[in-house]
Amino acid sequence: MTKIGTFKILDSFNITGRGVIITGYFIDDGKARVGSTSIVEIQGTPAKVKIIGVEVGSAEFEEMRFGFLLSFESPDLENVAKRERIKEQTIEIFFE
Repeated sequence: MTKIGTFKILDSFNITGRGVIITGYFIDDGKARVGSTSIVEIQGTPAKVKIIGVEVGSAEFEEMRFGFLLSFESPDLENVAKRERIKEQTIEIFFE
């Protein structure tokens, strides 16, 4: 796996019928694409996720904002993420 970026999660939310979305910005000159993987922390537990959707947001902030639709390896942790917000954190994004 190759690291392709370091991402700062600012917020998360659930879209019924779609899944969990994280929003934030890249700390480095990173990138992400469908199929990229990462580990996010949910209530102190690491959860392996795959990016299954990418949305580029507004450039009205200092940094470009992005939204990623996630697929969770663990259905139990996905259910927790749907009920609880994923806390602000920095994650590394990888691509195989």
